[in-house]
Amino acid sequence: MAAGRKNLDIILEIYIVAIVFIFAEEQINYLEELMQEEVKESMQEQVSEEIPTSEEETPAVLEGKRKKKSALIPVLIVLFIIIVVIAGYYFATSSPQIRHISKNALVVAKINLPQLLNKTGAMKKGDINEDLISALEEYNLEALIKDPRSTGLITTKPSYLFGEFDTKKNLPYIFMVMPIANAEKVYNFTKNIALPGGKDLSVSKKSNIYEIDLNGLSCMWTGKSMLIGITDPSNDNDLSKKVKTYLTQDKSACILANKDFRSSKLRGHDITLWANLDGMARIAQKGLKDAQGNVERIISQYKQREMYRNYYYESDYRYYYDYWDIMDQFRVDDPENVFESVLLGLTYDAKIPMNTAIDLPTELYNTFLSFSADFDKGKLVSSVKFETTQEKQKKLESVINDAVNVKDLYPYVPTEGLIMLSSVKTNYPKLYALSEKRIDKLLKSIDNPEISKLMKHLNKLADGSGIIAVNILDEKEPPFITLVASVKNNKGVQDLLKEMNREGRLRKDGKYYYFGNLAVFFEDNVMICTTNNNNYKKSNRGLEGTLARKMNKNPFNMTMNFTAIKDLTDELSDEEEDALDLLDKLNALVKTNGNTSNELKVELTFSDKKHNCLKPINEYLNDRDDFWKGIMGEIMYSVRYLAEREDEYQRNERLLEPTDESTVEETAPVYADTLSY
Repeated sequence: MAAGRKNLDIILEIYIVAIVFIFAEEQINYLEELMQEEVKESMQEQVSEEIPTSEEETPAVLEGKRKKKSALIPVLIVLFIIIVVIAGYYFATSSPQIRHISKNALVVAKINLPQLLNKTGAMKKGDINEDLISALEEYNLEALIKDPRSTGLITTKPSYLFGEFDTKKNLPYIFMVMPIANAEKVYNFTKNIALPGGKDLSVSKKSNIYEIDLNGLSCMWTGKSMLIGITDPSNDNDLSKKVKTYLTQDKSACILANKDFRSSKLRGHDITLWANLDGMARIAQKGLKDAQGNVERIISQYKQREMYRNYYYESDYRYYYDYWDIMDQFRVDDPENVFESVLLGLTYDAKIPMNTAIDLPTELYNTFLSFSADFDKGKLVSSVKFETTQEKQKKLESVINDAVNVKDLYPYVPTEGLIMLSSVKTNYPKLYALSEKRIDKLLKSIDNPEISKLMKHLNKLADGSGIIAVNILDEKEPPFITLVASVKNNKGVQDLLKEMNREGRLRKDGKYYYFGNLAVFFEDNVMICTTNNNNYKKSNRGLEGTLARKMNKNPFNMTMNFTAIKDLTDELSDEEEDALDLLDKLNALVKTNGNTSNELKVELTFSDKKHNCLKPINEYLNDRDDFWKGIMGEIMYSVRYLAEREDEYQRNERLLEPTDESTVEETAPVYADTLSY
């Protein structure tokens, strides 16, 4: 902090000198007088407040001065205060650990673990869970709770998580940055950690850097910070090098070089997260594009194998013992990376055209995400906020602002036994128009008459405003779901149902269209779709009261009543009932600030309103038999797996690989002749 203040002082001095030169010698005396009389007070009052943005908000001391100077001095003071606030914010939020975060990080999370532990009450004397201590003792980790200072770790400051992606290797990396108090104490603590099976944890020291180097995991620390890196163990080549680079890098090379991250305000919450969706999308789009050639080859292999399989199957050759031996000759290669796996799933399984699948990530260009979560008394409050270009934002605003009022749908909403209710308010035709070019491109690439029939109604399917309700009338029956949607101005769904009825693809009984148990019908300008028409008819209908008033305020609303779920159904296990006992309600909405609707707010309320919500969660986990033992066991066995010698795994893998003699070439056409006998 002292260093930060020193740097701040230097910056301010530079700006003051620059200002003096700009406004010339004749203003120096006046500026000094003004600074003495007002700036100190102004700084104290305004550094923690909003910056004045108009002439009415400028200091009153300027009244009565010469007109020539009155036009300059207010600007000067405002600029000066802005500089102070910006600099103060920058240095106040830049903890020493931020300098270790890569400037190429796609995701950055700040977790205030000490604060979270304090809120659970688990670290209070007399409240420490004995099962947890017992689980930690098995691995010599009990000092983390019994005497945290002895470990050398700092238990009063937050840690950071960040992730990046190596585009050359198509390999993800995850890192964790932790503050430490004493590097030597951390060394003494870690070298005594006991891994399962008597395996030792190797800890070394090289050039004042302590290191734990495992297969797929690297941990280094020095000075006041510890950095842990994790990646795919089978591709662990540069992990240690990356960890060392980020641990020792200069502050100028860290994530603070990214202006979008600096504006994310990663502070003031129990958990905060910033995601560079733009960077992810560009990596994904390039990765999918590079994967196209190999995926097309794999799809060709799949189709060839499927062709021969159908031939042999239809010829009843499947009953012969060597059927699968023959089919194994038509080999299908595995995808080489995550992009090939995704593209294969989209194009071969989901039948999405190749070019369309490759272009999907472009929708997230110039988009960033911020997430925060706070565990408070009786509730968990979280926020997800999207930032994008003004052009995109204006288009989304028009989709919301020109929507049909959901109040028109209230009379048709079933309210008896209501456990969940959600509403959306959008202009569907305008929403469709945002992706119309992409949809047209998709239609041209699809050679399927059934899909084409569907797509021609898609642009005018419905108005875009709707309500979904989940109700339970009889605890012996499962809940039924009802969708109520406006079709006042757009009746494409009606035309589609009529067409499907003419073709015999659904059943019609009076005004009702049936897809199995799903019933669809229309009342005035409203479409009702329900999974249980009998229960819908029996239920009371008509949304009103507080819930109704909330539904129409925002573009999206959702509420869920956990108490009602427990009371209205008896198909719950004891563990599920205990979990539901913790919870009261879930409320979610898209928050509207002016004309901007880019923030999702979620509030989960708990039955216990007197304590922080983490306390009953902790108590619930403690009541689970061997919970902490199981968790610690999974963690430590994973570490032991990574600690095994790499050559051992390589040797085992070689034993599993087929020899050259057992490798059979693709000779399927030859086998096709064998069926002639």
